[in-house]
Amino acid sequence: MEARARKRKIGQTLVEYALIIALVAVAVISAMVAFSGGVQQNFGNSNSELQKAFH
Repeated sequence: MEARARKRKIGQTLVEYALIIALVAVAVISAMVAFSGGVQQNFGNSNSELQKAFH
């Protein structure tokens, strides 16, 4: 009985870790999508300024 309870507890822990990892992954992807427009704009501005400086 004790081994069965221990095995069930380990399984629950693995599922909890998997859910936490999935939640963190969704949060990271959401943050990347939210900031991607600003980053692209900044790189575009930098490229434009560099083009002006070398011409």
